[in-house]
This record gives sequence, structure tokens and C-alpha cells, in this order.
Amino acid sequence: MLCRHICARPLIPELRSVLGRETALQKVDWTEDGWLKLAGGGQLAQLEVPEPNLLEVSLEQAPARDDFDKPVLDLEWSSLRQPVDDSWASLTARPGYLRLRGRESLCSRNKVSLIARRIQSFHFQAETCVEFEPETSSKWPAWFVSTTTSITNYLRIYYSDTLESRCLGLMSADMDCATEHLDCRIAILKREGFISGLSFMKRR
Repeated sequence: MLCRHICARPLIPELRSVLGRETALQKVDWTEDGWLKLAGGGQLAQLEVPEPNLLEVSLEQAPARDDFDKPVLDLEWSSLRQPVDDSWASLTARPGYLRLRGRESLCSRNKVSLIARRIQSFHFQAETCVEFEPETSSKWPAWFVSTTTSITNYLRIYYSDTLESRCLGLMSADMDCATEHLDCRIAILKREGFISGLSFMKRR
């Protein structure tokens, strides 16, 4: 008998589960007194189990690229605590673009303008294209990777008062403590408002 369960695969040495909660299968047996036990013995799930003889089913792979040219978001995208609506996230205001209207900060537990996609591999690379003209240093969109509920790495576009220009910067936040990595800051030349080729790779 196979039993489905929730698990996590933390990376060493930080013991951070960057993939979040995952679903796994384990072979189990019923005991004589009516309890389930792992067929392999012990109390911990096995990292590798024999492949079950199940019917093979072909599933359509989710596209690696999204041009936001549909009236609604694909199922791979998620919002945070609130459903998507046109008051803060629109695919129709400018066809071919996802337009986000900023609300409360990412630290807020209420109204956060966030569209996210789940990380599905320890090794990944992603890119995006952003159009934004910051007027002050307090307004900035961010493209970020969150490894836990409290640890987040931000790649942001903002206006730097010291450089007097738009900048691409990297920030890290752990709970309420934020660190800006000024040695990674890059001034952005104005070119039709586009920032292309933003990428991030998490290495195991």
C-alpha cells in the first residue's frame, strides 16, 4: 500500500527547505492492531523507494515562458492571501504585460501586490523584463526569491539619491532585519524604461 505524505528536503548546512513543502509517496503496511507503519521500518521516510507499478499517465508540461498575453493568469502563478483582481493586477490594461499596482510592503500580512511562481528545482535560472520609472527611493518593484517565510532575497529597481539615477540593487531580509548589498548596485541608463535579463540562480 502506498501512502502520500508531506515532506521537506532541507539543504545542508543551512537546513533551509528552499522548495517548501513537497508531496511524497512511501510504502506502508497495516499492523495487526490497526496502525500504519513504514514498510521499510523505522520512523523516517526513505529518500529512495522502489518504483511502483502504476499506470503511466502523460501530463502536459507547463510552459517555461509566459508573455502574459492571456486575459487571466495561468495556474502556475499564485497571489498572496488575496485573489487577483484588476484593482492591483491587470493583464488587460496593457495586453502582453502584467501590470501591478503597489499596495502595502512585502512584510505586510494584508494587502501585498505579489504574483509568484513556485520553485521546483534546487538548480534554476529565471529572467524577467520590467518597465518602471521610480520617482523616489521609497518606490521600487522587486523580483525576489524566498527560501523560507522569513528569509528573502530581493532584486529591485529603485532611484538612488547618491548616484542620482535608477539602480538595480540586491537586498536580503531575515525577519525584520534588511541588508542592502551596495557592492552589487548597478546604475541603469535610461533606454525606453526597460530592464532586461534579470536573473538569479540558487546553487545547492
